[in-house]
Amino acid sequence: MTYPKVNLLHRSEQRHQGAVSRRFILISAIITPVLLIAGLSAIKLLQYTGVRAELKASRAIWDDLEPQLKLYKEENKGVSANLRMMALFSGWDDS
Repeated sequence: MTYPKVNLLHRSEQRHQGAVSRRFILISAIITPVLLIAGLSAIKLLQYTGVRAELKASRAIWDDLEPQLKLYKEENKGVSANLRMMALFSGWDDS
């Protein structure tokens, strides 16, 4: 003879018999990707601010060096013209 089963525990008082409850699995399945995305976003934000600072410093260096580069190019034109003249003179000298 089977006796009727009487459940005296309320649904919220019942415990899960497994190692991890379904509620914990559900919450962790929702929270883990959110935390992962937030962590990656924070890392990328830090990298972005570092790159921006490096870019700003590089632009400041470039602003200092650009006039010197223009001066070098102008002087290099003069030097190459002088070298051509010297080659021409040495050619005349050899002939």
